[in-house]
Amino acid sequence: MSPSSTNEPERQPAKSGERIAKLLARAGIASRREIERMIADGRIALDGRVLTTRATMLTSLP
Repeated sequence: MSPSSTNEPERQPAKSGERIAKLLARAGIASRREIERMIADGRIALDGRVLTTRATMLTSLP
């Protein structure tokens, strides 16, 4: 039986990395909650672009 003939949905690989708030908190910038508020206020940018979601995933700080 081939994988395409089963009724199970295809599994997507898990996203690697961690949310930006967690990495910035670990780096000592601010608490994770404070960073999430800063993102919501448009005060955090990545590569010159203001973040609009706190779900941004990074593998490490740039």
